[in-house]
Amino acid sequence: MNTENKITGSENILIGDIVNPATLPGAIFYAVLFSALALMASATVRKLVQRLVDLDRRPSADRTAIMFFSQFARVASFIVAAILYCHLIPTLRSFGTAILTTASVASIVLGLAAQNTLGNLIAGVSLILYQPIRLGEKVQVDAPTGQETAVVESITLGYTVLVGSHDQRIIIPNSVMAGSVIVNLGKSGST
Repeated sequence: MNTENKITGSENILIGDIVNPATLPGAIFYAVLFSALALMASATVRKLVQRLVDLDRRPSADRTAIMFFSQFARVASFIVAAILYCHLIPTLRSFGTAILTTASVASIVLGLAAQNTLGNLIAGVSLILYQPIRLGEKVQVDAPTGQETAVVESITLGYTVLVGSHDQRIIIPNSVMAGSVIVNLGKSGST
């Protein structure tokens, strides 16, 4: 009878070590757990986006934006898992704080260095969300060659590509596109 209690007691100690993040078995257990959760979240996002793309039959859906946000969400799931793991393990808490501090400083430096690029990215997100223009619509814009009438070919996260009347491609940064007055003439085949 005492043998059974000793086995049960040692099993409780082992289980206690596994769920205690301050011990090596606990740290390993939580590393595996957070990794598995991040992989599951990443796979779920990938499958949902793939279904969304497969079900979307509208030609105006911007697949570039969908794929960008999908990849961003997948990477973010791993970053969140790593930060939560570092915060959970007592010996890594200061390391987790240092990572967050470094990431904050790096984001400020990168933000200042890539101000134009980030401006185009934010403007691209704005154009995709608010949709003042859509694929296939005819628009009038001011280009360096003068006022152009062109059809919207694609809207990416950095640039909007238009096709002019002489089949020339007009590539406009999204920050310029979002800040310009654009005359939307509707679908190109309707006029």
